[in-house]
Amino acid sequence: MLSLTAFVIDDEESQRNILNDFLEDLGCEVKSFAKGEECLSTLEEEYADVVVTDYKMPGMDGIKVLKEIKEINPEIQVIIVTAYGTIENAVKAMKIGAWDYITKPIEMEELEIKLKRIEERINLVEENKRLKEEMDKLSPETEIVYKSKEMEQVMDLVGRISKRD
Repeated sequence: MLSLTAFVIDDEESQRNILNDFLEDLGCEVKSFAKGEECLSTLEEEYADVVVTDYKMPGMDGIKVLKEIKEINPEIQVIIVTAYGTIENAVKAMKIGAWDYITKPIEMEELEIKLKRIEERINLVEENKRLKEEMDKLSPETEIVYKSKEMEQVMDLVGRISKRD
């Protein structure tokens, strides 16, 4: 089970519903949108871990949506889905910051693997932040790692001496 918040953007209602149901079955909290503009206005107020967006849509296409999402919050991962897959478009999307680029029909197993990797990355980033905070709280004398009794005596001596002129 995944614990991601996912937004889905697709102008085709049937495709949107398929993705929505699949993501909910995986354990994601999901919101769906028919237009990129709707998703972007929601992202101004709410957070999503991942956005799965169609590439070709009326109005704002998937590349434009990707650019706007990265301006709102670069930590949000974006997967672009398209029936019009070209290497050029995939490279363009990846350069802008897409997590991945999937062609239709979507292989749901492939999407699940990509989502699991996103969740792993999010967990690693959060753990890294937590560990950095813990390291910042450590006093200077505990930053040196040692095991021997002799080194413990040296550290005790350093601690006592450091408090004197």
